[in-house]
Amino acid sequence: YRLMWYEFGPYEAYYNIGRYEDMITLANNTESTTEYVEETRYWRGMAYAGLGRFDEAVSELNAALAFNPNFSSAAASLAIIQSGSYVSPGAPVSAAQ
Repeated sequence: YRLMWYEFGPYEAYYNIGRYEDMITLANNTESTTEYVEETRYWRGMAYAGLGRFDEAVSELNAALAFNPNFSSAAASLAIIQSGSYVSPGAPVSAAQ
């Protein structure tokens, strides 16, 4: 049950293919065995962002940063979401790019 305390590959894979609901389920299941894994909050926040649920994403990222203020990925993602420039990995790429 501690596997997801240290292995975040499934979150990253789900995120990159748009399986955001699966990320939330995985985060909830992981958190049922421990509260203090800031990456769980980070990945759930990124799933909410992918779903366009930005208020919940901000809340989760702030929770990750409250536990670990040095979590640079959470801080960077929070800044992107709050600036309104977040783009999910599954978003279409324009021809100009």
